[in-house]
Amino acid sequence: MLILTRKHDESILILCPSGECVEILVSKIENERVKLGVNAPQSVRIFRKEVYNTMGAVNTVPEVAKTSSTDAKQV
Repeated sequence: MLILTRKHDESILILCPSGECVEILVSKIENERVKLGVNAPQSVRIFRKEVYNTMGAVNTVPEVAKTSSTDAKQV
């Protein structure tokens, strides 16, 4: 496991074998909560781990709404 330290408005990049990249941005830090923004190609499916584990238990994957980074709600 790789552990990184990031501050507000700093990000990390994950490079995919296809040459595309996923950016994870520290959007907000408040109390003991961190809000992350994820900018990825539409072909990359992104889930919270607990949701993904639940989907595996029922052996189904729900249809994911396709949104661009410009459609994401700013918090």
